[in-house]
Amino acid sequence: MVGLRFWNLLPGAEIRRVKTVALLLGLAFAVHPVVSEAVCWVKSLDDIMASVFTLAALYSILAWTGHDHEKPLKGALVFFVLAVYSKESAVPFAIVAFFVFWSIHRLSFKQSLRLSSGFLFVAAFYVVHRHLVIGRSSQTAAISGTYTEGTAG
Repeated sequence: MVGLRFWNLLPGAEIRRVKTVALLLGLAFAVHPVVSEAVCWVKSLDDIMASVFTLAALYSILAWTGHDHEKPLKGALVFFVLAVYSKESAVPFAIVAFFVFWSIHRLSFKQSLRLSSGFLFVAAFYVVHRHLVIGRSSQTAAISGTYTEGTAG
């Protein structure tokens, strides 16, 4: 759906061709070996959840027409919060949101910054919240300890 929404924004695009490209993009994502690990491992559920929520946020931003300022953008922010709290690799989407407003919706730099400020706030809030909960910003030690623990010396 996101591929279809993106390709529909191109001027002069044939709907049949757009649907074909969107279908092929979706199939490529579904069967590509890089994403098979996320499907095969239960531990990788966070990857799938973050991907789905990030794509839903992108779809909501692309669906925004500018007439109804509230509904699609609030939905996109909710999806972004869910994506970020699913996996921290979704945080850079806040910058992607800015570029979608600026280059695809062709808004001014100032308008794009204003509309993407909610995404930037969510990203900053998540980073601070993560730091406060974990106690540091870098990755933590393994839950099971280090490799040197438990070895007889």
